[in-house]
Amino acid sequence: MANSIAELTDVGRSYGAARVLDAVNLTLRTGESVAIIGPSGSGKSTLLSILGLLDTPSTGSYRLNGVEVAGAKARQRTQLRRSMIGFVFQAFHLVPHLTVRENVLFGMYAKGLTAVEDATTAEAQLAAVGLGHRMHALPSSLSGGEQQRTALARALAVRPTLLLCDEPTGNLDSKNSASVLNLLMDSVAVDRGLVIVTHDTAVADRCERVIQVADGRVSE
Repeated sequence: MANSIAELTDVGRSYGAARVLDAVNLTLRTGESVAIIGPSGSGKSTLLSILGLLDTPSTGSYRLNGVEVAGAKARQRTQLRRSMIGFVFQAFHLVPHLTVRENVLFGMYAKGLTAVEDATTAEAQLAAVGLGHRMHALPSSLSGGEQQRTALARALAVRPTLLLCDEPTGNLDSKNSASVLNLLMDSVAVDRGLVIVTHDTAVADRCERVIQVADGRVSE
């Protein structure tokens, strides 16, 4: 049976007088893929930031793996984010002077694994996304698809319970988009959930659930 990973209850987010999210109720579970769609400025990115503990609700409750985090201090949010959440962004965010392998390892330092475990996991994850032969290459020598697969390997190497993706295929051509999307769908597991913010209907169609965000409110 799928377990609840994240539960938002009556979550609101305001910046000054601007109300960006209003009374959001959402439950995410392990083993499922969820697309978040909606027009620009609708609150999608803010919702993803709250789910990823990069932002905090102004009102309401957010329980992550059963722990109330809406009012958590920055240190606790950081610890939970590092231990439970993986991120894949449209802009890759690779460190340019580090090799592919080093970029994946860089994302693992906060996990507390030994150096041998880190190296073994990083290399296995790169092989899984088809980049075992590019481990020692620098990001500047990679195609856009290879850079995004590196970013995905980095996110998955920390063994996240919740994988959050913001327009992960937005900068890719159709072939590389399909490849990255297949890898994302393959990453969904009995102990992991996947959330993708996207404008691409082809991406949303691959997900089990589609959440519509409009004027700061969510619906399915």
